[in-house]
Amino acid sequence: MASQFVFLNRIDGAKEQSDRAAAVIKSVLTLDGIVGEALIASRDVRLSITPEQVAKASAPLADIRKAGLAEVEEALTHAVIPANRERLATIRGQFTGYLDTVVEMAALQKARAEALGQQIALTGEWEFKLVQTRTIIATSLLPESDRIESRLSDADVALKAARAAMWRSQAMSDSVLVASVGLGLKNAESTISPLLKQVDDADVKEALEGLEKIVHGLQAGMARIAEVNGTQQKLLTERSTPLRVQLRDGVNAVRDAAVARSRDASGVVTTTIDFAQTVGIGLGLVAMLILGAVAFAANRTIARPIAGISAIFGRLASGETSVTVPFTERRDEVGDSARAALSFRDSLVEAEQLRAAEKLNTERQQARAAEMARVVKDVAVVVAAASQGDFSQRADENSSEAELTQLVRDVNQLNAIVDDATREFDGVLAALANGDLCARSSMPWRASSSSRARSPTSRR
Repeated sequence: MASQFVFLNRIDGAKEQSDRAAAVIKSVLTLDGIVGEALIASRDVRLSITPEQVAKASAPLADIRKAGLAEVEEALTHAVIPANRERLATIRGQFTGYLDTVVEMAALQKARAEALGQQIALTGEWEFKLVQTRTIIATSLLPESDRIESRLSDADVALKAARAAMWRSQAMSDSVLVASVGLGLKNAESTISPLLKQVDDADVKEALEGLEKIVHGLQAGMARIAEVNGTQQKLLTERSTPLRVQLRDGVNAVRDAAVARSRDASGVVTTTIDFAQTVGIGLGLVAMLILGAVAFAANRTIARPIAGISAIFGRLASGETSVTVPFTERRDEVGDSARAALSFRDSLVEAEQLRAAEKLNTERQQARAAEMARVVKDVAVVVAAASQGDFSQRADENSSEAELTQLVRDVNQLNAIVDDATREFDGVLAALANGDLCARSSMPWRASSSSRARSPTSRR
């Protein structure tokens, strides 16, 4: 009886060890899935192009943080191996650091989206004010109006080249294109600034100052975008990617150690049963029969199922996710281990699906970049034609991206407005040249109150 008591104590100890290992395995497998959710949120943040999309992509981060830390604490309460406890403490810091990095990326992406929105607004304002400025120059009757008009055309060409390079740089992340943006804006500024010192007419000077202010705003916006891009790239290479790799490696190491401990517990049960059977021979026939019955029952109900589940863990670790997991319906330690193995298998399948989804999203991003490059090329053709005085060109408005479609539509609409205004203004000038002083423009021009106060009509 004393021998049976010792053997049963050893089996109970092995059972407790197996239970703890199963609990650790379950927690780290759940944590692995939560880490996958964090990776998806990080990817969605980087792909967002508007502040609203950034807010939506970063919304789940708080719940992900709470759930992940809860699983780490749960694993720590069951972990016995000192190395595993140390790994789990490290994983807790890495998980928190990774989510902090994603939050920083979200803030930067929001700032980048806002800066791009301001750039779009400023480029539209440039087109409108450029038409206004040309009209003011034409009506001012300055002797150097032709030279001023020529210099404005040069500035317009430089700014439109910078704008085309800006959109291409956002789609391709090309440093050469970023440098081209800065050079184009610098050329536009260096063309307008000298004119301000040479023009005496107050209306013309005010209009030129408005154009210069827009160029300065575009320069500040591009500097902000470049700064955000650089910070994001630094976060990605120095923190986000290393932490992501360390998290995956740490979780896998904890899981493997827990699986190995579960196998050790199964070996202890088997060895104890075998030894008990041997000792039972010397204790007499009755004792042997009793111990044999206990050993057989333990071996049948615990040792063999645990050994089988350990083998299943090995097959899963080698990538065989189609394996069937038995004993999941049991309500003892064997069932816990079986359900941990089933959760492990489901996590592997989910990880494979996540990799497939990431590959698909990468392909979609590449397709989006190609679409953006195509639209930029079409708009560049229209802009180049407009810089030569041909406002009849139109870009293709059919795009898979709603933002790009709106941009092209706005460019086409602006070109149409400028084309109509140019035609009507030519008609007015022709009438004035023929002595018809009653000719008027029907375009709804807008000007500042100070410009109207200093207009030739008000002075008369």
